[in-house]
Amino acid sequence: MGNVHDAHFADIGYDVGEKFSFMNSKTMHSLFASEPFVLKASLYNADSRESDFTFEDKKRWIPALFKRELYYGTDQSFVPIEIVDVRTIGFFLFTIGFTVYYVLFTVWGFIQLYHAGQLKLAWILSLIVLNVFGYGLFLLIRKKDNLVKIHS
Repeated sequence: MGNVHDAHFADIGYDVGEKFSFMNSKTMHSLFASEPFVLKASLYNADSRESDFTFEDKKRWIPALFKRELYYGTDQSFVPIEIVDVRTIGFFLFTIGFTVYYVLFTVWGFIQLYHAGQLKLAWILSLIVLNVFGYGLFLLIRKKDNLVKIHS
């Protein structure tokens, strides 16, 4: 699955590959330097195995987990571009955030169960497995029990 950034990088990769003979290295360097997600780019002529042009952003260090390499080729050239993969960063942050939420809500639920005098294995498992729904079930049953006590 691609996104807008993938299409943008494809446009850059194919454009540089097709217009390489008309561009000088300063123009290509400024093109890649103006892109905030490009970490490294190279241009290989179809006839040679050595890079005709290489851009590398040495100002930023990004862990390998958050990098991705894209490859674009034309009849005349081959362009690999190493980028920052924002989807991986987003998934990583979501996972950390959800884990923190889940643990904190579970601890808070244990405290609520303790204060209600209902810290029993069934409610603990319900809270751990079902999280919000388990606590909601606890509140519904507790409310039902309170209504039964009032009417009797």
